[in-house]
Amino acid sequence: MQPFIHVRDVQKRYDTGDGGVLAIAKVSFDVAAGEFVTVVGPSGCGKSTLLKMMCGLIEPTSGELVIGGAGHEFRPGHDIGMVFQQPLLLKWRTIEDNLLLPVEFLGERRESFRPRARALLKLVGLDGFEGKHPYELSGGMQQRASICRALIHSPKLLLMDEPFGALDALTRERMNLELQRVWMEERKTVIFITHDIQEAVFLADRVIVLTARPAEMAAAIDIELPRPRRLAMKTTPEFGAYCRRLYDLLGFQEEEAAASA
Repeated sequence: MQPFIHVRDVQKRYDTGDGGVLAIAKVSFDVAAGEFVTVVGPSGCGKSTLLKMMCGLIEPTSGELVIGGAGHEFRPGHDIGMVFQQPLLLKWRTIEDNLLLPVEFLGERRESFRPRARALLKLVGLDGFEGKHPYELSGGMQQRASICRALIHSPKLLLMDEPFGALDALTRERMNLELQRVWMEERKTVIFITHDIQEAVFLADRVIVLTARPAEMAAAIDIELPRPRRLAMKTTPEFGAYCRRLYDLLGFQEEEAAASA
């Protein structure tokens, strides 16, 4: 079967009027249906640009980016869910009504999706909070609600742009566990952008490593660690070896050597 996501020699140049900015030079990879892929790279290397191209907000300058393809029915408007760094919940709507927002945009009947909304809230431990407003929830709880909102219409693809970057360390660890549990339940295809090396390894089936801008592929590393993964796994030699490899690919070894010279 064809890959669910096919990215081949994709390039993105922004026209700035003074020659333009090359954000992505050449990136190629495939993603299987149901795979959890994390993407890491230096700040400003084009990770978010890649995500924007996947959700159709911008077009590649050149190259091929196909989602769905042969053997995969895919409707871009219906089959993508987005989670951002901030929850972006509407403060005047209840949590349940926030979850139903994508349903309204798609022209579907809200009432037919209420059971799905409540099932998702229960899945992430927010049952009983459907009538609350965002200000009544902690940051981590709001982000759990935003993940539910992205899943409400059962998209095939979940795009996540540093969704836990604004959370404190302990809440972030809990959210990693929560997201893994939701993914194992729903089995959506996930593309997850992060700057956190341990987070990238902990969550992923595969880690895509990008170079500094203009981004090119540095590596695609399969993470062969058993699931479900527990936080204690981060102390194992196997987990540490994956992290060290990523640090080396991102140039931390050279920076440490220069700092100690």
